[in-house]
Amino acid sequence: MGDTAILDPLSDEYRHDPAACLARARDVAPLHFLAGVGSWFVVSYREVSELFTHPSFTNDMRAWEHYRTPRPGSVAEWASNTSLFAKTGGEHTRTRRLASHAFTPAAVRRMDEQIAAVCAEHAGRIDATRGEVVDIANRFTRVIPNTVISRVMGVAPLGDDERRFRELASAPIRSANPLLADDERAAVDAAAEELVAYVRAIAEDRRRSPRDDLVTDLVAAYDADDRLSDDEVVLIIFALIAAGTDTTTFASTYGLRSLLRNRDQLALLVERPDLMPNAVLELMRYEVGAGALPRYALDDCEIAGATIRKGQAVFLSLLGAHRDPAVFTAPDRLDLERDTSDVIVFGRGPHYCLGANLAKAELAAIYRQALEIISPDSELIEDAVTYTPPSLMFTTIDALPVRI
Repeated sequence: MGDTAILDPLSDEYRHDPAACLARARDVAPLHFLAGVGSWFVVSYREVSELFTHPSFTNDMRAWEHYRTPRPGSVAEWASNTSLFAKTGGEHTRTRRLASHAFTPAAVRRMDEQIAAVCAEHAGRIDATRGEVVDIANRFTRVIPNTVISRVMGVAPLGDDERRFRELASAPIRSANPLLADDERAAVDAAAEELVAYVRAIAEDRRRSPRDDLVTDLVAAYDADDRLSDDEVVLIIFALIAAGTDTTTFASTYGLRSLLRNRDQLALLVERPDLMPNAVLELMRYEVGAGALPRYALDDCEIAGATIRKGQAVFLSLLGAHRDPAVFTAPDRLDLERDTSDVIVFGRGPHYCLGANLAKAELAAIYRQALEIISPDSELIEDAVTYTPPSLMFTTIDALPVRI
């Protein structure tokens, strides 16, 4: 069993070189107890992979020992009690089966034109001359994911609705963080109230007037005369926003940072655009904001020699798993031609990310368009890269200045 003397994911050292900190911790034990937050941090591939599907663990935050019931009658209470995370067994299977109709590869290909248009639109606003420094995070990767989600949902482009949607869209992913302070939790809950009402109005409109968009696909999905209710459509969209906005921002921003730090691989991708599907997975394997996903123990159990109590939180380190030399040869090397079949960044089992196909398509489009802005000759201004305060879930790049 490890402890914070060996690993502290909230330290400055971890923020600047998480892979080295995780490697040191992995050499000691697969799990480390973080006394300051009373939770476990899992750093090896085998245990991260196992805990995605272990029957003694859930991603339903209600199982956490410190869970506080939301205000009665609030959207937060409703979402907590009825989300996909709260569904089990046949009900969960039914909901995913119906929702999956909107996220097949064929359905996502229909969205490709919209995704490419959003990426081109934002790239076109970067009118930089050679030698000029551009903040790629704030002018490109941060603004694209929310816009993509709003477009494929059918929110009117380039209007006040789209701007407000982008402002609200960070609420779902933040709501999944069990360690939010009370004031942050209140702000997130308020944003969720407005977002759910907003999405519900769109779903009700598509029942009356179908369009060629994602919400219509969900409203129209059926299997043997079984359909999703409006509440289920709202919850799926809420989950999609959580999985497809901030997380795509993390992935694309860190991915571009990784390419700029590994110019040989950037040059390879320019030369071999056919590598893009594999490059998307390898860039996420290599680094995706040192992200960790929370799970909660349903009963007392032992994992790799560590005794975990019922109700404790464990954070599954995606970077720890994907830099594990037991699974990946030379894991600290970015290799766009690597076999990525063992990458588990989208999870495993019944809770495998429903929007994985959409996320991969979006990341590919972002990188393709980014290669119109940056090149192997571009320079990352390392000293000017800034980050948000460290978090057990994801640490965001605030600014990614690049000399074009």
